Amino acid sequence: MNVEHWLPDICELATQASQLALQRFREGSRHIEKGPGDWASEADLEVEELIRRGLHHIAPGTLVHGEETGPVGASASRFIWHVDPIDGSANFLRGIPHFATVLSLSGIDEAGQEHILMGVTSDPCRRELFVASAAQATTLNGADVRVSNVSQGLKALLAVVTPKPNSAHVDHFEAWFSRQLRSFGGVRRSGAMALDLAWVACGRLDAFGGIDLAPWDIRAGLLQVMQSGGVVESNTPIRSFPNQPPTQMCLVANSDSLIKLLIGDNNGQSN
Repeated sequence: MNVEHWLPDICELATQASQLALQRFREGSRHIEKGPGDWASEADLEVEELIRRGLHHIAPGTLVHGEETGPVGASASRFIWHVDPIDGSANFLRGIPHFATVLSLSGIDEAGQEHILMGVTSDPCRRELFVASAAQATTLNGADVRVSNVSQGLKALLAVVTPKPNSAHVDHFEAWFSRQLRSFGGVRRSGAMALDLAWVACGRLDAFGGIDLAPWDIRAGLLQVMQSGGVVESNTPIRSFPNQPPTQMCLVANSDSLIKLLIGDNNGQSN
């Protein structure tokens, strides 16, 4: 089934949903605490419901998995949407204008493997729409974009997303991150990883690293990076400590040379 015909409507839906998020940002929205360091708002629920209704109309019979309300739809469908209504909820709640609405579509092949087919990230604060599909290059507001050509770590900008305070991976991330501080020229932690990935895709950032990330957080951005010439290692085992099992990380960069920096050397630093 060719799903490319859905893309224009998905772009319109993402833009509409992100504009609703921006309206609620300006008005204020009630805080919801899901866990330590994990926040949402009533606006997340409202925006996700708008997207669900839109996807039901655009692509009936598909499964929709939203961050806030879980999977709804045909569980046997070969197509699954992952939806993050407001990526960057903490920014949103604190009045920081850096958040986005994110939709991705994955298809399941006959072997049961999932492939990312479509990824749309709408940033209402900057009026920017990042779009990629398996059949087309990544665009920003309709114009093709490419990853940067920075090849030296000390001239590169790395974006990271830190684990939640109660995560079992905090120590592993801390060890990995301390190495990156010596390998990269600068580090950014923006609080909206979908935008971090989109910015790698368009060359504003050069690399990205995170641990224990959900599909609605990263799938749109991973496709955008791949379709703009970047490199993705989405389940890379990183050995932070000797004699301990490696921890899987999502690593993204503009090139193989920066990916190798993220993975580390072979002296007890990587698997």
